[in-house]
Amino acid sequence: MPLQPLNQASSLCSIPIKYGNKGKEGRTFNSSLPGKHYDVPSRKDIEAGYNEWRAASTELEKKKTFTEFMKNKINPGKLDESTLIIGLATPPAAMAAKRAGENVPQLGFIKAIPDVIFVPSATILALVSAKLTKRMFPKQFD
Repeated sequence: MPLQPLNQASSLCSIPIKYGNKGKEGRTFNSSLPGKHYDVPSRKDIEAGYNEWRAASTELEKKKTFTEFMKNKINPGKLDESTLIIGLATPPAAMAAKRAGENVPQLGFIKAIPDVIFVPSATILALVSAKLTKRMFPKQFD
């Protein structure tokens, strides 16, 4: 029995993610959002684990097989240096940009946005755009 495609959704984004080439953009976008992410094993590993799980006869064996698969094949995603640097550098840059934008007549509406909203939003936007760019063009950033 072949493995059926799964639909997963992030708490921040409801983009369906399916195995195969369909949904690659969804996975890329979803993994660039803040939050805890895991490195997904290859489809062959998942199918092998599924077949091993199906072959187990008792519920206890199935549970043990599943637990071992999860421990061995699923790894938490690692943060890279760029995330740390961007996370530390963006808040002061956002404050400076806001102060500079307040003096430009065309950007007068920026005065209405409180710092408590503007700085975290700018930081998250910078982190997401950096991760998204890095995931879309991996060869240029290695």
